Order: sequence, then structure tokens, then C-alpha cells
Amino acid sequence: MFESRRQALNLIEEHLPSDIQDEIADLLTPAIGLTPSKEWDTVTLGRTRIGGTPDAPENFEWPHIEPSLDDVARLPDYLPEEYRAVAGTRRPLVFIGQIDLAQAHALGDVASPLPDSGRLLFFWDGGVGQYSADSTYTRVVWDTTPIEQLNTADLAEDLRTQHEADQWYWEERYSQWHHATNYFAPGRDVELYAGVMLPPRYAGVVEVSEVFESLEQRGLEEDFEVFYEASLDVGEWQGYQLLGLPDPIQGDPRDDVEPADWGLLFQVPMNDWQLGDGGDGAVYFLIQSEALARRDFSNVRAVYQA
Repeated sequence: MFESRRQALNLIEEHLPSDIQDEIADLLTPAIGLTPSKEWDTVTLGRTRIGGTPDAPENFEWPHIEPSLDDVARLPDYLPEEYRAVAGTRRPLVFIGQIDLAQAHALGDVASPLPDSGRLLFFWDGGVGQYSADSTYTRVVWDTTPIEQLNTADLAEDLRTQHEADQWYWEERYSQWHHATNYFAPGRDVELYAGVMLPPRYAGVVEVSEVFESLEQRGLEEDFEVFYEASLDVGEWQGYQLLGLPDPIQGDPRDDVEPADWGLLFQVPMNDWQLGDGGDGAVYFLIQSEALARRDFSNVRAVYQA
């Protein structure tokens, strides 16, 4: 992601023939980039955060799920039986992070699709949820509690137990102590910026596929590839993104959900979420545009790619 439209236009002018510069500039899509602190346990009450635990009111209940037999029946056939054993069991969701919506709206129009107050809290089942885009395994909570009534929540005890067991597993088997596991990562404050993204070249993103096909037909594919490779080395983007188009590792994650009209709400690179402690892949939180306009976060889907 580019840190500004001007930064993107400078690279376009440097690497592309003048007769296609406007065409490529039209592909640039506004999005919000996130730059987390590189230090563990750096959190400010009420602000955007990656990892840690959420800021919430005193009566906050940590989200848990109980997948039904029907939920489990929709899992892929190739999964071992242990994944099907989750039916009817109570499972804590992992806290991915929170977005301070006032912080986002301070960036201007790029944040206009989002509510303008409170925080969005993102939770996900990092086990079974890797293999299913059902909303069963995802929770997004829009909390509007005034900041003076917030407390930083304690980690759910069942998540703490799983996290500590994973830490000792890596210590005893591989002599590696992981501060972050699949169940918990220490919190980090986040800065936001209004950026623009270039849609991914090879992911079959429908919004831009015709443009790329046209470049190939006109013999301009190589020019674009030089520009595209240069764009990957610009800025400090670590793969976190609010809104815009998804930047897939595999195909467009929106192809994994039905019906159509799904858009990106939040994209999280799990290798950075765990800050080098073994994470892999990315999670794409998707929402239908009509639901986002109604501020309804009850049917957010998460797609995992690695």
C-alpha cells in the first residue's frame, strides 16, 4: 500500500509510459493502512490496537461459540476427526485487535464507510476458523462505551490456559519461548494513515481483471510488471488494511463467501500479529456493503489464506 496518492503517482510517472499513466492511476483504491508498534505491551486505552485484550465496559463478556452439528458438517471433508469433535463444545474466540473509529475518521473521507464513534473489536476462531468462512467462527463487536467507562479486559481464562500450554510446548520441544501463540499476542498500539492501494496483479480481483487483460493485449504487460515490482518496495506497509480491496495470498477471498457483494472490512497478516513468533498467512474479515451501511456487524465472515 502507498502511504499517499502522491507517492503512488510519483512511481507511476517514473516507471510507466505516459499514455497509460492515467489508466493505472484510476486503479488506485483508497484504504486505511495500519502501522503497529514494534514493541510488545504498548497499549493506550481506547486507541487502535493489535493483539492484547480489548478495552470494554465493566460487564463485558468474552465471546465464546458453540458450533452445532450443522456447522461442523460444513467443514471440508479432508479435515481429521478432531475438528469435528468441536460440535457442542464451548470455545473462546481469539482477540485480533480493535479499531478506534474516531482515530480512523480523523483521516477524512477514506473512513466514511465506517461508524464514526466507538471501537470495532475483532474476534476469530484461529483453529476451526482457518477452514470455514461461516460467521459462526467470527465476531465483530461495535462498542460505543465512552472512554471514561472503559477498562482493559482480562484475557479469558480458557484462552490463557491454551496460550500458556502452547508456550510450554515450544519451550520443552524446541527450546523456543514464544511471547505470542495462536491464542494470544501481546498488545501493540497502532498508527493509522490514509493510503491508496494498487489492486493485486495475480489474484483475479474482478474490479481490475479487464484492465490487466487490456494491458496484455497491447503489449504493455512488461512495463506494468516493472512498475508493480517497484511498488512492493515502497513504504512501511506490513499487510494490515481497513477497507479497500483485499490483497490476497491466494485467490480473491470474496470468492469464498456467498452471495455476492462482499467487501473487505479488515485484513490482518498473522506473521506480524505474532511479531515473528510463528504466525503464518492472513485473515480477511469481509462484510456486505448493505450491512456495513446499516452498521450491522452480525454476519461478518473471516477467510484465512496461507
